[in-house]
Amino acid sequence: MTKLLTTSEAAKLAGVAPSSIKRWAEQNVLPCVRTAGGHRRFELKTLQEFLDKQAPTNTNPTDHDEFIELMIAGKEKSVVSKLYALLEELNAWCNVADAMEPVLGKLGTLWASGEISVGQEHMASETLSRSIIHVTSALPAAGTPKKCLLAVAEGDDHELGLRLADLCVRARQWKPVWLGRYTSTDILIEHLGSEKCDLVAISASRYSIDAETLNGITERLEDVCRTHGAQLVLGGSGSWPMNLNYAQRIRSFSEFDRILSAKERTNNSSSV
Repeated sequence: MTKLLTTSEAAKLAGVAPSSIKRWAEQNVLPCVRTAGGHRRFELKTLQEFLDKQAPTNTNPTDHDEFIELMIAGKEKSVVSKLYALLEELNAWCNVADAMEPVLGKLGTLWASGEISVGQEHMASETLSRSIIHVTSALPAAGTPKKCLLAVAEGDDHELGLRLADLCVRARQWKPVWLGRYTSTDILIEHLGSEKCDLVAISASRYSIDAETLNGITERLEDVCRTHGAQLVLGGSGSWPMNLNYAQRIRSFSEFDRILSAKERTNNSSSV
């Protein structure tokens, strides 16, 4: 018999508020059934098919410029407001994270071309980082959450993409184990030996790491993650190796969110 999800369960799997699930049901874009008591219930397969169709809509160039201007000016409250406005438009934090990718890309291009100073780039990055932390601090936490270790690849110091991954993790009510940047691969491996994590997410940008170094990091992490039963995902625009034995390469936050959701369903099924 097909398992039916409550509104709260569907919202948790989708990474959105229950009000979004109710709105989609009322708009007849997300099919549901009604119990004898009139409560909505959702089929897992139907929900997943609906979410797969929700392609994130990128902000237009004007929005990119406005975001960057606010970030450089250090206007954290305004950036937070724009992030919540994007959530209202795109329905899930993973889609918001995907919509922010072009903003980060343009910020990097402006810095690399000398159109903004190093100081301005640092201010913009810090403002966005604090804004994301503000948003994540307001998200609910599960009582016994699964753990996702988050780290930047050794030798890379760009962590804004990882901050957005943290947002996706917390939206799923997982517990982030934040190691961030400046963490050597040796320390990361040592930490995995002392703390059980369900998933390990490593980010690398296009600016700092060469392909040979990333290949070495990947081989070491694949071995240790396989040993400890932790799923390994590699994100960012870095030159990660093409041939992977254990790790999974991801190219969007929506894809990352689906991995979190699938991992959660697999663990829940095995515990029944």
